[in-house]
Amino acid sequence: MWTFNGDVRIHVEKRGNLRSDQAVVDFKDSQIVKATITGKPAQFEQQRAQSDQIARGHAGQIVYEPVDGVVRLSNDAWIPMARTRSRGPLLVYNIRQQHVEAVAQPGVEDRVHITIVPGQDERKPK
Repeated sequence: MWTFNGDVRIHVEKRGNLRSDQAVVDFKDSQIVKATITGKPAQFEQQRAQSDQIARGHAGQIVYEPVDGVVRLSNDAWIPMARTRSRGPLLVYNIRQQHVEAVAQPGVEDRVHITIVPGQDERKPK
C-alpha cells in the first residue's frame, strides 16, 4: 500500500482521471487493485466514448476498483450526466458501461436526489 499526498492525479481506464488531496493505493502483482482518494472534494472525470461529453463527479471519498471497472463516490457524492444530476450518500459509476447507480447504505437515512434537466427532444429535426 502506498500513500500519496498533495495534488494527486491517477489515470484510470477508458479515458478517466481521478484528482484528490490524498490517495491510498493498494497493489497486487504490480497492478492497482484499489485506489481510495479523499479531498475537498475528490474528483472523477471520464471522456465519454464517441461523444464530446465528459462524465464528472465529486465526493469526499472516491474508491476506484479496476477489476470491476467502477468508481464508488461517497460522502456527499454528486454526478451530473447529460440531462440528469444525481446526489446521494453513495453513487457508483461504471467506467466501462458509462452509467450511474445509486446504492442504499444500511443504517443511512439519506436519500438519493436525481434532477432531470429539461431540454430539446434530440429526436426532433432542428
